[in-house]
Amino acid sequence: MNEVEQLREWMEEKGYSTSDLAKAMGFSYDGVYQALKVRKYFSANFKWCFQETFGSEEASKVFATNPQPEPAEVA
Repeated sequence: MNEVEQLREWMEEKGYSTSDLAKAMGFSYDGVYQALKVRKYFSANFKWCFQETFGSEEASKVFATNPQPEPAEVA
């Protein structure tokens, strides 16, 4: 099972819709939808925000790696 499938299963178990997850994490609905349905992968920033929102124990149930935030772009 890949991370997208694992997150979908986690969402179903916890009763989260795509909208609920986006709101809880401070993401747009479109951003979460794109990750779940179109891109079918999660950025390190998404994983880090998930961990910050739901805790490392829940994140470890969904994601294979320990998420770290992406470095800010320097212009």
